[in-house]
Amino acid sequence: MRVVDSTRYGCTFSCPRKRYWFTEYKGRGIQIASPSEDLLYGSAVHAGCEAMAKGLSFDEAYQLATVEMFNIDPTILTVDGLSHKDELLALLWGHLRVYAEYILPNLSLRFNFLAIEQEIAIPLSENVTYCTRLDDILEDKETGLKYNLNYKTSSYVNDLPSQMSHSTQLMMEAEAARLHLGIAAVGTLIIAFDKGRSYGASDAEKKRGLSGKRRLSPLTYLYSKGDDPWDAGTKYSTEYKSGWKRVPTFVPPLSSELVWNKILTPGDKQALFSELTPIYFDQGMVEDVKDQIVGMEWFVEQHAKDNTLPQNFHNCIQDGGYMHHTCPYHPLCWDDEDPEMLIGGLYAWREYNHPLEETVQEAKEEV
Repeated sequence: MRVVDSTRYGCTFSCPRKRYWFTEYKGRGIQIASPSEDLLYGSAVHAGCEAMAKGLSFDEAYQLATVEMFNIDPTILTVDGLSHKDELLALLWGHLRVYAEYILPNLSLRFNFLAIEQEIAIPLSENVTYCTRLDDILEDKETGLKYNLNYKTSSYVNDLPSQMSHSTQLMMEAEAARLHLGIAAVGTLIIAFDKGRSYGASDAEKKRGLSGKRRLSPLTYLYSKGDDPWDAGTKYSTEYKSGWKRVPTFVPPLSSELVWNKILTPGDKQALFSELTPIYFDQGMVEDVKDQIVGMEWFVEQHAKDNTLPQNFHNCIQDGGYMHHTCPYHPLCWDDEDPEMLIGGLYAWREYNHPLEETVQEAKEEV
């Protein structure tokens, strides 16, 4: 049996050879030893929101969420020589605060939370099973309609509606709800958190020997008028003004709590997130995607045996659609590195992320 999910399906389209290294190499696959920062941050926000939806306090949820960011390198510095991890923790504090004060009360007013927290396996053929996880289903208090709730973090929130309306992950989550919960029609409701943009050092800063990046958000940086940030008369703004200086929110005298309570306006806070228009998927489209997944897995299985899965050269230095983001498997494809020699360093054996996958692998090892 072949186990597939949205990550593997998307990985195959990105580059079939990348899919080989990720899931097929030696029957298990290898992954970068350190998870990506975007993945860790998204997991942290998701964990915090889920915790508060279950009744935990903001402080409890924030502490739980920070555990997800344990693997972020604390030695990475911003352009200003400050801790990049502290920068991200300030962003996380603000995103969870806006969830606690604005998003959750609004959702609770309109919907009943039907906690699911269920791993669901959808057989697509005799040999292919799709796995996904449902966390929360919302039931509209007035209409009774049900929605799959999803949290997304992005630097490009305005692009999410078009991206999500073609999302295999959301299509198959809706299908899982239909098959296993008996919901004839389910939409997907997405809460999108704006992470702000990440910028490198300016030309002037580079001339001064500075490097690194800053993630610009009202939760991480403000602009001040006045030379002494400790002066009670210092003024702050979320927007740049001529002659004003950029100041971080995560070092004294500022703090996330001070910025939230004393500086940001209700409008500033509500601009940190968006509730996207619910997305509905036509059942015919879902059935077509299921057929495509089966066909794709047949292709992967046939060509993985002798490692003839082709490379998508376009994405070797444009991983995930971002220019200058080199594919994590570039050393294996282009530098003829031995994967076994890099395990324990750059790479690690891929972790199982579905219970069924682990069961299948154990059965293979017993044969």
